[in-house]
Amino acid sequence: MDPSKQVKLGYISGLVAREKSMAFERILFRATRGNVFLKQTVLENAVVDPVSGDEVDSWMMFICSPFPELDIRALF
Repeated sequence: MDPSKQVKLGYISGLVAREKSMAFERILFRATRGNVFLKQTVLENAVVDPVSGDEVDSWMMFICSPFPELDIRALF
């Protein structure tokens, strides 16, 4: 395969609180102009927030993008 035609993919995974999921999806779509693959799964059990100690309903996300330099932490 021609090295000049290879696409490097960036990926990231993590947890997002359910109440922030819609805003997260919109920001992600706008930041990547729709060039992103997002797979999400709702977690059955609540996760304990390490900062506050409260239980938080969350979903797990996996993002794959043709932008290897994609840094989701910079969006928030």
